Amino acid sequence: MLNSILENFKNVINQIEYFSKSSVKLIEKIARKRGASYIGGKVDLHEVSRILLHELHDGILGKITLDIPKMIKQESVKLEKTYPINL
Repeated sequence: MLNSILENFKNVINQIEYFSKSSVKLIEKIARKRGASYIGGKVDLHEVSRILLHELHDGILGKITLDIPKMIKQESVKLEKTYPINL
């Protein structure tokens, strides 16, 4: 999921200071910033994942869609074939 977001939303991601190109480094930075790491600095992957999904769901991360334009076009074509509009 993170690699898809990094690839498709580079312009948005570049505006957020703690995002980086590396998914692992990104998770570690988010975990530290959100308090989702154990004593000694080890990342609590379950907790940071829960936080990210919660913030994505609640719109805290902004208006983000995981669909890319190509996928949207494919879905539109599929819907038009499945449910044609007869005028």
